[in-house]
Amino acid sequence: MFKLIQKAKRNEKGFTLVELMVVVIIIGVLVAIAVPIFGTVTRNAANQAHQANIRTLAGAASMHIAAAGRPAAELILTGSAWDPANPPSPTNNPLMQYLQSWPTVPADAHGPLPTGFPVAIDGAGEANSANANGTYTVVIAPTGAISIRIAD
Repeated sequence: MFKLIQKAKRNEKGFTLVELMVVVIIIGVLVAIAVPIFGTVTRNAANQAHQANIRTLAGAASMHIAAAGRPAAELILTGSAWDPANPPSPTNNPLMQYLQSWPTVPADAHGPLPTGFPVAIDGAGEANSANANGTYTVVIAPTGAISIRIAD
């Protein structure tokens, strides 16, 4: 009898089905918590990149106004970032003197910009809204007012 008990104790290797199911459930709960948090983090990062793009374009427009003066007529400047055959350059877009490349709206940017944002933003649909995968158009009025338009 003693030998049977010793043999049974030696063969107790591995996990029971209940133990494995508990581990699977714990992992499932952790994944269920992490996925929505990851989505929120990426959305916030895209929105902050969108706001930084607008500030950069507004700064470039301000530098252009300071260097060249106010335009006689409304100046509309758009970057053709999706067309590598015709990239924006200082000859066809004077703001490119102040930018490395023309930004596009980040893919996950949505929702309104914070109130009191320093530049007038025109978005298709919801006012002051980012349209994912769109591009920015900078408009400089003869009064010196700068506005950024977002087009899909």
